[in-house]
Amino acid sequence: MFARIRSSLTLKLFLASFVSTHLPLVAALIYYLQNRHLDPIVTIGLLLAATIAGTALCLGTLWTLLNPLRELRGAIWQFRKSRSAADLRSTRRDEIGLITNAFSMLTSELSRTIATLEHQATSDVVTGLRNRRWLVDNAPAALARARREGTGLAAIVMDLDHFKAINDRHGHDAGDRALTAAGAVVLSCLRPYDLAARIGGEEFAMLLPGCDQRAAMDIANRIRLQLAALSVLPDGERMTASFGVCEALPQIDGLSSILKRADVNLYRAKRGGRNRVSGSQVDAGKPSPSMREERINSTRDA
Repeated sequence: MFARIRSSLTLKLFLASFVSTHLPLVAALIYYLQNRHLDPIVTIGLLLAATIAGTALCLGTLWTLLNPLRELRGAIWQFRKSRSAADLRSTRRDEIGLITNAFSMLTSELSRTIATLEHQATSDVVTGLRNRRWLVDNAPAALARARREGTGLAAIVMDLDHFKAINDRHGHDAGDRALTAAGAVVLSCLRPYDLAARIGGEEFAMLLPGCDQRAAMDIANRIRLQLAALSVLPDGERMTASFGVCEALPQIDGLSSILKRADVNLYRAKRGGRNRVSGSQVDAGKPSPSMREERINSTRDA
C-alpha cells in the first residue's frame, strides 16, 4: 500500500486532503473518549486549532508535492528563452517524477538536436569554416565590441585563383579538395576568436578583431604563401589565391561596407596578376570611399 502511495500523486493528494479535513473530527473524538463529555468552549477551541492544523498540513503537503511542477515551469521558460536544458532528474516515482524525468530527457535530446541543426545550417561542410549566414549573424557583435572598446578590426577577403579552370581541368573532386585545403590553411593561420567563413563558391571572408591593416596583411600573406606551397592538385599544379584587405571603421562601418571595400582591393589584386595581397586605408571621415579615394598600401607578388 505504501509503495502504491509513493508512486501515485493522486493517492498522495487524496490522503493529504482526507487527513487534513478529518483532523478536527479525530481531535474531537479523542477529546470525547478521554473526557466522556464535550465542554463547548474547549470543544470549539479544539476544533478551531485542529482545523488550522489540518489546513496548514494540507497546504504544506500540497506545496511540497507540487514544488517540482514549479521547477518544471521554470525549466520550460528557460528552455524557451535560451534553448538550454536544465537537469531536473527526479528520484520521485509518482506522475510528477515521471513527467520531470521525461521532460529532462526530451529537452536534453532536443537541445542537442537544435545545436546540431544550427551548426549544420551555419557551417560549410567542404571547408570546415562557417558560412555567409553565420558571418552576417555574428559580425555585428564583433563590430559592437570594437566600437565599445575602441580596438581595431580588419577584414580579409580571399578568392582562389582560376578556380573554375581547376574544376574544368581536374573535375569537381579536385575542386573540393582545393577548397578543403584552403579552409584548413585559413583555420591554421587565424586566432580562435577570429571570424572566418566561406561566403561564395571560392570566396572566403575573415574578420580579425584587434587587428589593424598591417597585421591583417601579414596574416593574408601567411595564408597566401601556405596555399602556394600545397600539393593538392594533380600534376603538381600550384593553388594560389588573391586577397583584399581593409581596416574597418567600427563607428560607421557595417559588415556590408567592410566587405565592399575589401572586395575593391581583391579585384585590384586580381587585375594586378593574382596571387597577391592588396590593402587600402580610408579617410576616417568618409564612410563610403570610392576606388579613387582608396590608396594601396601594399601589393606583394608571389
